[in-house]
Amino acid sequence: MNIPKRYQMNMGILNKQDLNRLQTIEVVVVGLGGLGGNVVNQLVRLGVKRLTLVDFDVFSESNLNRQLFSNTSNIGQSKVDVISQELKKINPDLYLKIFRKRVQDITDISGDYLIDCVDNIETKIYLAKLSKQLGIPLLHGSCGGWLGQVGWISPTCTLIEDLYAGEEKGLEDDMLNPPFTPSVVASVMVSEFAKMIKNRLDVIMDQILFIDLYENTLVRSVVKVTFYSLLRSNYHIKEEMVESGSIHDIISQIIKKHPKINQLSFRYSVVFYQGKPIHYYGFNTLIEDGEEIVFTQFVGGG
Repeated sequence: MNIPKRYQMNMGILNKQDLNRLQTIEVVVVGLGGLGGNVVNQLVRLGVKRLTLVDFDVFSESNLNRQLFSNTSNIGQSKVDVISQELKKINPDLYLKIFRKRVQDITDISGDYLIDCVDNIETKIYLAKLSKQLGIPLLHGSCGGWLGQVGWISPTCTLIEDLYAGEEKGLEDDMLNPPFTPSVVASVMVSEFAKMIKNRLDVIMDQILFIDLYENTLVRSVVKVTFYSLLRSNYHIKEEMVESGSIHDIISQIIKKHPKINQLSFRYSVVFYQGKPIHYYGFNTLIEDGEEIVFTQFVGGG
């Protein structure tokens, strides 16, 4: 496989197999505003050739501060129409499907990856359910003010439902969006996409990376492990600390410390309080060691 010149600068992080995979998969991107415009621009430049673009909206004057493809000449025009034309200027060989409607009104959507770039909580929850229905992973992104969040969600994970349960407004509703935050968060999303294509184990899977550009922090949780042990009639509690990191890292540490674990189920939820992320991990773990049964609960703090 000869590497086209348009992709040669990407080959410091990709190999030929990665590029071939990028050009054969189909990616569904929902929402083509500040996040989505930057995401699809970078995906095409990375090597993705098959895209489904979903957005019912038109460009408005208020988009000019942050939305990559907005300008004074296309105000009032369909975002999917404008962006599909602009992407074809980057790569005329793209295969594009476009939907000028809400994702909830599409009955024939399909793909290998689903990307959430919307700013509406109801639609974010719908996309999480659509991910489960289609059996494909969801790349979640959100931003507002100085803050952003990014994470891969597997089809069986309920993190998005947990994250937004009871919420009526997203980050952008309260904090609005300056020019730089959507582009930074979009870049992190595409970085995570590239890692997924490379089958790296350290993708942000079934968890959220919180980005704070004001404090210059990427939040990773410190996890406290509390063991409630029942051995015959004796009951005792002890605590351990495990290093922060991805869910894969945390589980690996637990298995290494407690090799006789034979069953582990996982649930994770996150809430915001006054604009700051508060993290809650929850594991139900059954450890069988002779007559000992241990119930393990994880609680994390940001």
